[in-house]
Amino acid sequence: MAIAQSNSNYIYASHESTLYVTTDGGVNWSTANLPDTDLVTDIEVDFQDEKKLWITFGNYDSNRVFQSTDAGQTWVNISSGLPSIPTLAIVQRDIVSTVQLYAGTDVGVYVKNDNQDWTLFSNGLPNVVVNDLEIRYNATAPNDSKIVAATYGR
Repeated sequence: MAIAQSNSNYIYASHESTLYVTTDGGVNWSTANLPDTDLVTDIEVDFQDEKKLWITFGNYDSNRVFQSTDAGQTWVNISSGLPSIPTLAIVQRDIVSTVQLYAGTDVGVYVKNDNQDWTLFSNGLPNVVVNDLEIRYNATAPNDSKIVAATYGR
């Protein structure tokens, strides 16, 4: 489940291969038109735009991360650069100058800046399944913010 920071009336929730969307705080729900039928593993909503979101899938193919800019009605595959393994987590860094995303996969963490391809970010991280990602922000020294990864097996 993900609640938009910019408008808490926008809530996204998944159950298996279905994504549910509400724009009125949970009074009415609809299903999004998903680009794949595999298991949705994570949802991240843009911190500035409640209609922009990313979802991840647990596929062993090229359908791992998708972006929507219209609250889940249409999707664009943004998986280029990721290995063909499950992507289990996604998080956006809250910075205005660029869109920076981090993805947790079966072999570590990858980063994507704007329209560039994903690149390996796991410097010093063992080859490990990353189930969840969070960013701990340092308000006084933003460059000292840290990514926290929940792993399986370590």
